[in-house]
Amino acid sequence: MSSPPQSPPQNPTSMFSPPQKPAAKTQFSDILEDIILCEILPRLPVKSLFRFKSVSTKWRSVISDPQFAKTHFTHLSSLSSRSVLTLDYSSNFEALDYGDFNLDYEDFNLVFSRFGRNTRIIASDNLDFSKPNNSPFNSLVDSCKGLALLVPDYCFNSDFRFVVYNPVLGHHAFIEIQHPQGLHVPNEQLTYENLSFGFGYVSSHKDYYIVAIKFPQCLTRPESVAFVYSLKTREWKTKETPRKDQENRLVLQDYWVNRIGVLLKETLHWGIAIGQDKCILVFDLATQEGFTKMELPHANFGEGVNFAFSLCCLNDCLCAWGIYEDGDVVEMCMMKEYGVQESWTKLFHQRLDDYYCRDFFGFTKSEWVLVFKSRDELMLADFSRDPPETLLVPNFDDKVSVVEYVQSLVSPLAVTGREEDG
Repeated sequence: MSSPPQSPPQNPTSMFSPPQKPAAKTQFSDILEDIILCEILPRLPVKSLFRFKSVSTKWRSVISDPQFAKTHFTHLSSLSSRSVLTLDYSSNFEALDYGDFNLDYEDFNLVFSRFGRNTRIIASDNLDFSKPNNSPFNSLVDSCKGLALLVPDYCFNSDFRFVVYNPVLGHHAFIEIQHPQGLHVPNEQLTYENLSFGFGYVSSHKDYYIVAIKFPQCLTRPESVAFVYSLKTREWKTKETPRKDQENRLVLQDYWVNRIGVLLKETLHWGIAIGQDKCILVFDLATQEGFTKMELPHANFGEGVNFAFSLCCLNDCLCAWGIYEDGDVVEMCMMKEYGVQESWTKLFHQRLDDYYCRDFFGFTKSEWVLVFKSRDELMLADFSRDPPETLLVPNFDDKVSVVEYVQSLVSPLAVTGREEDG
C-alpha cells in the first residue's frame, strides 16, 4: 500500500505571523525620521511647521515642545526670505513675504498676483490691546526675532503699559509691562519731539530689551535718558548721559514722526539734531553703557534741520535717507561696513512726484525695494530707474503699522520665566 502524499514542509514563522520587517530597514526609517525632526524641521519657517503638525501625533508633539522652539530660535538668521509684519486698525496682524519676489517682465501680472496673497497669521482673537488704558488700539513699534512690541498709539496716561506679543502663538503669548517711573509723557498724540522707543535682542544675554529714550527739554538736565527693560529680569534700569552741550537741546529726527530706534548688530540707532548739527545717536544693547554718536553720510544731509532725514535697515546694513524739496526728492545712503564712515555709499537720489516715503525695508531678489508710502500704501520700487518704476501691493488696506519681521515659536512668557511659574 502506497503511503499518502505528504504536504510540502511549512515555514512555521510564515504560517501564523505576518512577515517581519527587516531590522535594517526599521533602523534606517527611524534614523531618517530623527534627521527630519532634529535637523530639518528646526530650519523651516513657522508657516511650514504649523502645516507639518498634522503629519502625525509625534510630529505635533515635537513641534509643540518648548525645547523645539528654542532650537528653532537658533536658526532664525538662516531663514532667507524677508518679510514684514502689519497691523490694521482692528488689531489684526498679517505677515507678508517679499524677499523671494522675482520680477518676470514677460509675465508681470501673474508673478505679482502671487506676491500679493498675504499670509494671514492671526486675527486678534478678541485680545483687547486697549487695556488697561482704554485707547482704541496699540501701535506696533517694532519686532525682533518673532516678538512684537506695541505701545498705546495715543491717550497716554500715568498707567500706560507696553505689550510684548507673539502673533503666531496667539492671544495667550503676550505680556504687559508697566512703564518705568520717571518716564512722564504728555496725554496727547505722539507729536512731541523728545520721546522714542526701541526693541532688540542680545544673543550673549539671551534676553530681549525694551528701550524708551527721552531728551529733557530743560538744558540743565541730562542730555539724554534711556529707560531699559529686561524681559528676563523683569526690571527697568535707567541710563543717563551727562549733558555736554549747554546751548542746544536734542531733537529726534524723522520726517513722519515715527522716531523708532533702528536695530542693527544688537544696537539701536536714532537720527537726532543738536542745534543746527545732525547725527546718529547709538545705544549698544549689550553693554548699555550710554549713548554714542555716529556721523551722517555728508554735511547738510537732508533739507533743513528738523525732520530732515530718517534711518532704516536695508539688507542688514544701516541706511540714512534724506528729504529734499519738501519731500519730493529722496536720497538714500548705505553704510556698507558698519562703523566705517568712509563706507557710506549713495544708492539713489530720486524725485518722487506723487507720493511721500514713510519707511524703507529690504531688497527683493530682483533688487526692488519694499516701501511704506503715504496714504498707508505698500509698494515695490525699482530705484535703478529714473523715475523709479513702482508697483502697489494689492489688498493692503487699513494698515497703520509695518515693521520688518521673522516668525518664531518663542513665547514672551518663556523669556520672562512666567511659563515655569505657572
